[in-house]
Amino acid sequence: KEDGSIVILNAEGEEVINSKVGSNGFISVVYDGFSYERKKKNVTENAPVKLVQHEDGRLTIVDDSSSWDMHLNSFGAMNLAIFGQLIN
Repeated sequence: KEDGSIVILNAEGEEVINSKVGSNGFISVVYDGFSYERKKKNVTENAPVKLVQHEDGRLTIVDDSSSWDMHLNSFGAMNLAIFGQLIN
């Protein structure tokens, strides 16, 4: 967004989560992670990333375009909950 925030949209294009609201700043950390990896590997497409919920409840963000992933459970319950609300 113009204000520098990172937003997550639903399938209808509606804003679901904004990094500038409340404790949602962790979204920026995740965004920086896959953005850095895309730059490093010269990936120019703006492909979506996937949120994967494993059978044991763990959540992982996966960027197939750069072969990058981040296991969200490693960053504490509050940060995990930010992305967990997208699963429900």
